Amino acid sequence: MNQSNVCFLDLPDEILLIVLKKLHNMDVLYSLFDINNQRLQMIVKEKTFTNTLTFVLATITDDILSVDDSIVDRFCINILPKIDYNIKSLILESQSMERILLAANYPNLTELKLYNVNDHIVSRHFTVESPFRHIFQEQITDLILVYSRARHILSNNPSEINVYEYTLNVFKNLKHLSVIQCGQLLSIKNLAFTTWSSLNLTKLCIDVFCFDDCFALLDGRLKQLNTFIVRIYYINDELSSVYNMDDLPNMKCFSLRCRCETNQYDTRVLPLLRRMIKLKELTLNIINDERTTLIDGSQINNKILVHMPCLREFIFHISTEVELHHITHHLSNEDIQQTFTNIGYQQVSCILYYMVDSVMCHIFSLPFAFDYLGYIGVEDEDKFFSTQERQSIVLHLLYSIRINEDHILNGIKFKIDQSLIQRGLEKNLIRQIIPLHNKEQLNHLRDIWVWPKNVLKPQPIEDIRQYFGVKIALYFCWLSFYTKALCLPAIYGIYIWYHTGQSQELDDKLFVINAFLNIIWATGFLIFWRRRQAELAYEWNTLDMEQLEETRTTYKGELRRSPVTDKYEPYYPEWKRLLFRCFVTIPMLIINLLLVSFCIVFIIRLQSWIDRQLKAGRLPPLMSLTELFPKVLLALVTTIFDDVYKYVSRWLTDRENYREQRTHDNQIIAKMFACACVNSYLGVFYIAFFTHKYIRLSDQLITIFVIKQFWDHIKEAIIPYIVSNTRLSFLIQLSKKEHTRYTERKDLNDELKRILDQWNTSKQTKLVDDILIDSSFNPRDTIPSFETLSLSQAEIECLQPKWPDLYEDYLELVIQFGYIIFLSTLFPLAAFFSLINNILEIRTDAFKLCMIYQRPFSQRVKDIGHWQKIMEYMIVAAIIVNCIFCSIRGVFRRLVPRLPFAAEIFLLICIEHLLVLFCKIIRSSIENVPYWVRVEKAKMEYRRREALKKLECDALHLKETHCHVNED
Repeated sequence: MNQSNVCFLDLPDEILLIVLKKLHNMDVLYSLFDINNQRLQMIVKEKTFTNTLTFVLATITDDILSVDDSIVDRFCINILPKIDYNIKSLILESQSMERILLAANYPNLTELKLYNVNDHIVSRHFTVESPFRHIFQEQITDLILVYSRARHILSNNPSEINVYEYTLNVFKNLKHLSVIQCGQLLSIKNLAFTTWSSLNLTKLCIDVFCFDDCFALLDGRLKQLNTFIVRIYYINDELSSVYNMDDLPNMKCFSLRCRCETNQYDTRVLPLLRRMIKLKELTLNIINDERTTLIDGSQINNKILVHMPCLREFIFHISTEVELHHITHHLSNEDIQQTFTNIGYQQVSCILYYMVDSVMCHIFSLPFAFDYLGYIGVEDEDKFFSTQERQSIVLHLLYSIRINEDHILNGIKFKIDQSLIQRGLEKNLIRQIIPLHNKEQLNHLRDIWVWPKNVLKPQPIEDIRQYFGVKIALYFCWLSFYTKALCLPAIYGIYIWYHTGQSQELDDKLFVINAFLNIIWATGFLIFWRRRQAELAYEWNTLDMEQLEETRTTYKGELRRSPVTDKYEPYYPEWKRLLFRCFVTIPMLIINLLLVSFCIVFIIRLQSWIDRQLKAGRLPPLMSLTELFPKVLLALVTTIFDDVYKYVSRWLTDRENYREQRTHDNQIIAKMFACACVNSYLGVFYIAFFTHKYIRLSDQLITIFVIKQFWDHIKEAIIPYIVSNTRLSFLIQLSKKEHTRYTERKDLNDELKRILDQWNTSKQTKLVDDILIDSSFNPRDTIPSFETLSLSQAEIECLQPKWPDLYEDYLELVIQFGYIIFLSTLFPLAAFFSLINNILEIRTDAFKLCMIYQRPFSQRVKDIGHWQKIMEYMIVAAIIVNCIFCSIRGVFRRLVPRLPFAAEIFLLICIEHLLVLFCKIIRSSIENVPYWVRVEKAKMEYRRREALKKLECDALHLKETHCHVNED
């Protein structure tokens, strides 16, 4: 068959029916009904497409709306009158109910589900005068009423419209009635037996006021009732009437939920349950107090299960509070759990919490099927989750929202199972998602962490973790640890600097000692940081963190089903990324590095030329200031390239399009560090290795450690703070001006309204026309309130700059670490200046987080990532660099005068290898994880294995029990 000639209508009826069943029946009817094709008309009139019609839409926030008016019009005019004999069930929104029910006769309609019901709808349509009375009275057997959320206010006021009375008076043949979210509670305890009686009703889902009403409904007035789902808001101590307490053999499914505390479990609830001798499904949610014993598996079995031999499903959540003096021995969760294991119930959990004078016990079936757990031992509900934990939960829920059907919005395709938020961010339908600051906690952090009075105080690491998350807290822990570690090289660096210059022999010895101490210090710092990092990771529960990373929001690619999650996710082939790296990333980085290298070398050579000209007297005295020009130019060039390579690194990594955030971070780190090394170290290494002008090198290092670091603080904190606050102040002033303008317009409109009222009485048409022309009043103008013009907290924080992550902060400090281990032999005060800088750096970074940037989403990490490995490689490079410095400066030749050059090179290589080996031996001889952490991990693993063994044994025992029962 020629594929190009195949038409949809050429398919057999069976295949056409299969294809159309994959679509929503409303779409099929709307698109294909009444087209000029008799064969297709026969198919779409099948009961598959016409038995149940849904005229409502559910929004993301679970609000229910009617379908578009144009769709309703087409159905009412062209479709419903021709298929009404097939329609058995209608799902409607209250506002469009009248149009749809009047559009046809619906001779076979038996089920009606109505959303957004209110008292007006009930009083207008649920009467004998209603145009739908024939359908309501004679046909409807299944009725579900879902009230609008605005009506969900608890009430049993008899003066209100009685929803239930209206319903039962009109719907005479009901077999199933559900009234959902109705704020009016049913109360029939004092009404006559004939009230609320029915011979047909088999299923009832309703809210009642008290337990009396539940007993009244089960006293025989609903003889055929077999499914009863009831929510009670109050369980009274004594019954107000005498009710029929006969058994309920017809009851097959019963659900009782009560949110209030009660002491009537034994006297009211259990006797009611025992009347249901043939019950198959039971749901029970109740809170007990004033008891002398806890409810456990044994009591459940003895007081409920043995009286229900037909029970197949039991879903429950029972809470019990008992005073401590009634408890004869201390109970644990395992003790309560064991009572359920003894009766063969495995899918059960419990929470036992001891308070000052009582104990609270929650027992519930798994999976948890209720929307409220109650008190679980948390004194302050607001502190149960930290703010960063709450926003992490919200973020996860947002990214869990999936498209339920293919859709096109503003020309953008959304595929089924695709993440709505991720697609919206990718296509700029959503501009940003940010967690808002908690003002109380933020002000607390500012008081104890940010302000200058706290410079010498310890950092509130736990508060930082609770508010910003593990990743940021770990950075500040590392920064604090690094700053404290700098005290040692700062002390011996000052000592060496003080004694330098007394004699060449002493200088050489101090040079070698300084280099050796720097290597030992750097190695020890990284080893002990690893151990401290492991302790923090254990305390913060991230030590053995292995999780499936979420797809990055900016990750792009062809949509495919993930083999892991079986959901649609973007897919980007590896070969495309490899091509981009080979032909774009690597060439751009090489060009960038060559360009910055050329500029730096050129400026240094220019400085040397100017120095020679001034020394030779070839430049006039007034030109002596030109020697400052290359220094200023070098600082300017390195600062510009510093910003350029950071931007280029981010852009290239974004274009390489990595799926996981960790891989993305590592690639940015690698690019930034490679560029930063050339930008930061090339100038000083060129001076040290090639020009050998150590006075100029000292000047250059002083510039780096004093002026540049001071400028970095201004650039990172002060300038962004001024810019952000200036912008915000401008917008606030603009908002105030708009408020003033609209206030004046409101006054004008009030005056005009007064004149119009006068005109309505005096008919002074001409006067009003003149006023309308003069005031240029447009009745369509709206007068926003001041609240709509002022800036909310969300609007203010959206205007703040986005937090740029920790790449640049780590990079700045790692480069500083390199200066210390590479060049402090030439500039012993490097560690001292770094120590002073880092004390300020801690507060500067805190200031940025708390005063300038948007609040970042918390992230859980177990270590500082690639930065640890980078610093370890830098130690090896530092050993090589310092050995080369020893050779260039002639240290060995002066210490061993008759040493040949070849022997000197051999000796340097041997020393370098020995030092590298020595550092590796130190690292391998000290465990990365402290002993106590390893012991605690072993304990946890042992408990996990024991619990798994117990679970397997219980499952095997239960299986054997079932086999014996089946054999019997």
